[in-house]
Amino acid sequence: MSNIQTIKLEEIAEFINGGAWNQTEYSDFGIPVVRVSDIHDCTVDLKDCKYLPDSAYERYAKHELHEGDLVICTVGSHPTQPNSVVGRPGIIPKSASGALLNQNVVCIKPRSNNLDKTWLGYFARSQYVKDYIIAHARGSANQVRVAIGALKSIDVPLPDIETQKQISEVLKAYDNLIENNNRRITILEEMAQSLYREWFVKFRFPGHENIKFIDSPLGKIPEGWEVKSVGELLEFDIGGGWGKEAPDGKHSEPGYVIRGTDLQSVWQGDIDSVPYRYHTKSNIKSRRLIKNDIIFEASGGSKGQPVGRTGLVTKELLKHIDQDLICASFCKIVRAKSAELAHLLLNHIRFIYENGHIMKYQVQSTGISNFKFKVFLESEFMIIPDAYIRADFLENIEKFTDMCQKLAFSNRNLKKQRDLLLPKLISGNVKIGNA
Repeated sequence: MSNIQTIKLEEIAEFINGGAWNQTEYSDFGIPVVRVSDIHDCTVDLKDCKYLPDSAYERYAKHELHEGDLVICTVGSHPTQPNSVVGRPGIIPKSASGALLNQNVVCIKPRSNNLDKTWLGYFARSQYVKDYIIAHARGSANQVRVAIGALKSIDVPLPDIETQKQISEVLKAYDNLIENNNRRITILEEMAQSLYREWFVKFRFPGHENIKFIDSPLGKIPEGWEVKSVGELLEFDIGGGWGKEAPDGKHSEPGYVIRGTDLQSVWQGDIDSVPYRYHTKSNIKSRRLIKNDIIFEASGGSKGQPVGRTGLVTKELLKHIDQDLICASFCKIVRAKSAELAHLLLNHIRFIYENGHIMKYQVQSTGISNFKFKVFLESEFMIIPDAYIRADFLENIEKFTDMCQKLAFSNRNLKKQRDLLLPKLISGNVKIGNA
């Protein structure tokens, strides 16, 4: 490793604040806007982003982002809430290039030939920078802010430009593997959804050409199939729990608690941010999650947003959890009478969530979306195929599910390895050749 010089970040980088515009300026389409809420897992996801009209570009052009830019959230929560913590960095992906940066986020770009853009992004993700930001953040119990001046004063242990590029290449190799796995997961998820639609919505299942269709309360269905309510498919359902942060006389059984906000990250292999709580023995006994349980989000969504997101408890997930697992009190544990019915129900719920049918069971209360779960169990009907098709579907769908989970937890291991290596490379404690 070549000699490392320590230099203030403001000497080698420029800082561009996010733009401040009125909420009334947003439109249904146009130029995407990157907000604090769009920055997660060191990248930007525009799935739920806001838009400004194309006509606004000239006024806000200085806030335009480009692929590879580093952005940092200057407002957020304390470290106890890692998904919203202040100082979260994000690297602008190709899909977000051309978007505009909103307030409470700052973009940091090299203004010196001695600073590699990719290296800067990895430096911002180091524990050194995270600790620095937390130490300099100020605010209330619910929200803290870090000043731009504090960011400018970060001491950067800067190696020469060639070493920076070599470090970036090593760390980028991990990210390329993770990205490749994510693409494979997306394809597998699409295949699983397509399989359900083809077989149970369009009725193009194996052998459908020779099947007679008969009348049912849900229209024409294959002969030998049935129509049942969701409630008829279940062994039982029960609300989740929460527990205490520390054990006491009544709360002594440890366990992880999955919230509705954790469902997507847990599916992607991120179980490190799931809360760890202590519960009564009776609470654990009646709510312990097992393979093929469905976690159903029954409350807690913001007004106007549907609840009803789901998560499946898989063998791979349980293998990586070293304590009991339950879901939070805003969720329901839904246990079907068989693995076949569990996968059918899971995909049915996801199908009606995507097409909006699930909204008929929503109710608004004090700005929070809730779910009429009992009505759903009694009034939502499903088409249940014969035993042969159920078994065939389970065999196929489990292949997709198992592979998705294996890739997700492979990504978890890759991220841990990368994150262990990152500070050692940044500080010069590990030489490039050894890495």
